[in-house]
Amino acid sequence: MYIFDYWKVIVATLQIFDKDFLNKVIQFINL
Repeated sequence: MYIFDYWKVIVATLQIFDKDFLNKVIQFINL
């Protein structure tokens, strides 16, 4: 249960940064 709650926090955080964060991750992986 704690892991699921922690995951929801991560998802919420990702939604805040959303595209900017995802773009940086994609660019970092491509490098």
